[in-house]
Amino acid sequence: MGNGRTLEGQVVEAHSAEMRQAAITTLFFGIQLISFVLGALLAAVPYKSKAYTEKWITVSLAIAVVIQAIILVMGIAKLLM
Repeated sequence: MGNGRTLEGQVVEAHSAEMRQAAITTLFFGIQLISFVLGALLAAVPYKSKAYTEKWITVSLAIAVVIQAIILVMGIAKLLM
């Protein structure tokens, strides 16, 4: 990965502690939050008379795995190019 920029426009080095913290925060909180919100919306669709919480957790975890897999594939593709 290359260097990044903050919202203020300051350059953040690729392997700095600030960049690692941002990456970890995004992976563990940002993606999980997005997946649980999308899972809550998709679980509202009736399907085989399963309980809402059962569908919510299943769909949310599936969305999180798909997002992580896409990020992994994009990272591998970037390394190979």
